[in-house]
Amino acid sequence: MEIKSLKSIKYDILSQRKMLRGRLSYKGVNILKAFIFDMDGVIVNSEPIHYRLIKKTYGKFGIGFDHEEHKKVTGMSYLQIWQRFIDMHKIPSTKEELNEVHTVDLLDEIKNSTEVEISKGVPEFIEDLCKNGIKLAVASSANRQIIEAVLERFNLRDKFQAVVSGEELPKSKPDPAVFLKALEELKVNSNEALIVEDSTNGIKAAKGAGVKCLAFLNNGENPQNVELADIRFNCFTELNYEKVRDFLKK
Repeated sequence: MEIKSLKSIKYDILSQRKMLRGRLSYKGVNILKAFIFDMDGVIVNSEPIHYRLIKKTYGKFGIGFDHEEHKKVTGMSYLQIWQRFIDMHKIPSTKEELNEVHTVDLLDEIKNSTEVEISKGVPEFIEDLCKNGIKLAVASSANRQIIEAVLERFNLRDKFQAVVSGEELPKSKPDPAVFLKALEELKVNSNEALIVEDSTNGIKAAKGAGVKCLAFLNNGENPQNVELADIRFNCFTELNYEKVRDFLKK
């Protein structure tokens, strides 16, 4: 009779665990471990402010900015938006210069404006996820200063284990890099997480990362094409831990 070493026994146990995880995944049983939030238009209803400030910058150069154009750039990083603006209209400035001025104006609005409001039901939903041990991340196209300012204003910073800014990556939404980075920082696989987004570009990024995506409709604010999303909802009061956990299992 062969007597196995302790090292060999440990190896066999680990191998069996890996096989079990593989079987569970094969059968479609996905366990929710993480939830990733977009920020603008999701955690906070900030799109009206973004629209107004972008329009202000366009106006300085005598260029119009309407809601149709806003739909096209929603979800992009500001560096992407300003580069697009420069390329389309031959603007004699750099994206960094435009972004610096815009960031100052936006930070002032976030810290002081009553127009920036947290989306209804978000604090309660986040608390429910935290109570059930779900890791949280913000993955936004906004720069880190803006993300941190929003989370601090609404006392949410300590709820998130990861904050990822699209401006710190080579590509932002609709490229999936921002969500792949969030998965990496949270140390979870794509089938162990859910993403909530409100923009077409964001949903494309989520799907590119291989993660199921919930589309936040926000009762028609800044309507976007959300047909690629796996599920749609109007208000965060419709969600709780049990519902999103069960949704991932499907």
